[in-house]
Amino acid sequence: MIVRMNKIFLLGMEDQREALLSSLMELGAVEISQVDEEEYDELAFRPEIQGEVTNIENNIAKIRNALDSLNKYSPEKPGLFPERREVTLSEFNQILNYSENVWNSVNIINSMEERLLQLKNEENRLNNLRLSLLPWKNYPLPLEFSGTQRTAFLTGTIPSSIDLHHFKNEMQDMEVCMEIDVLDKDKDQFYVSIVYHTGTEQECLSAVKAIGFNRVSFSGLTGTVEENIQKIDKSIKELSIEKEKAISQIKDQLKDRRAIEALYDAFEVELSRTVARGKILETKKAFMIKGWIPAKIADKAKEKLESQYT
Repeated sequence: MIVRMNKIFLLGMEDQREALLSSLMELGAVEISQVDEEEYDELAFRPEIQGEVTNIENNIAKIRNALDSLNKYSPEKPGLFPERREVTLSEFNQILNYSENVWNSVNIINSMEERLLQLKNEENRLNNLRLSLLPWKNYPLPLEFSGTQRTAFLTGTIPSSIDLHHFKNEMQDMEVCMEIDVLDKDKDQFYVSIVYHTGTEQECLSAVKAIGFNRVSFSGLTGTVEENIQKIDKSIKELSIEKEKAISQIKDQLKDRRAIEALYDAFEVELSRTVARGKILETKKAFMIKGWIPAKIADKAKEKLESQYT
């Protein structure tokens, strides 16, 4: 249905600007248009609102993140006909005046959400490390151990296409003192440990390089692979407990869900009001507003505004 609209043009005293703007917002059906500043550049100016808008938008983002977090861990059952929340001007002012406790809940929720992200990142890191160690779980030596005075140890991979039995026989024929143990394998490669005599180091390294040996090191890890996997499993369990604690603290803020929603709506109202103010031309003593209003309420709105401000 097409709604018939009337154009409005308002001039008011500067000291009544905020009150008049609030009255227009309360009507709920006024669309404020941009006034062409160039037409009045010698007489008027447009207020600078970008800093206020940015600050309000940042607050809205923080509150939205908190609500998203609450809805993620304690979603509300959607009704058949969801109700739209409404905030009156008096409620808006009351929320801003007594919002410290609500903001405290918002900050707790967002802080716990950041903590959860850190815990999840650490959990992913540990899981990836665990997966990388699994092929080496049968390696019995401490990972920091590199050999003795006469022997050296290597760990690495060799392509699965290599015939290791044939390669070992070649090494024996060449009298190269080297032993290869296969710890695990998949469709692409063998996971191997190699021990060789330091006196034949060059021959050994050249031989394994020729068959595609790729060395794997475990920098920063000590102890056996099995010990490291056990440590990782323990750490993952501890992270899981920490995650549950953080989620519990978020759920503890459910008591303030309605207040947080109201605060969100209040800042949405404030954003609309601030953006509308940026469309108004001002002088030192007066301001100008242009816009549109539904024809059916135009006379009532005109009567109300004139009775209040003239």
